[in-house]
Amino acid sequence: MSLIGSDFHTLLSIYTVTALNALTVIVRDDDSGPNATGEASFAATAGTTFSLAVDGYDSDSGDRKLNFALTADATGPANDHFAAATLLTGSTANAARETGEPARAAFPACREFGPPRHTVRP
Repeated sequence: MSLIGSDFHTLLSIYTVTALNALTVIVRDDDSGPNATGEASFAATAGTTFSLAVDGYDSDSGDRKLNFALTADATGPANDHFAAATLLTGSTANAARETGEPARAAFPACREFGPPRHTVRP
């Protein structure tokens, strides 16, 4: 997140909040961005609510611009995405398909795993 593009000396703070009197600072920044603007990176955890504060240094004020970008976790395993798949052994029970991943029918040589299917013939 950053306040780059704001026209005053900004302060940026990101917190987790469990109660109004229980703020936990995740990151604070004063001047990492150009022209004395706040800029900060942090690892967000799924399911966690983050709050942010945008302030002016020494009560400075003006037009503010909030920028943010989400990036994928770079610490995942090398074969985490379908495009970088590697051969695994074992069961695929409870496996989920990713967005954009071809349906299994596109690979007729692949075997479906899961409970056995039975056909009743007359």
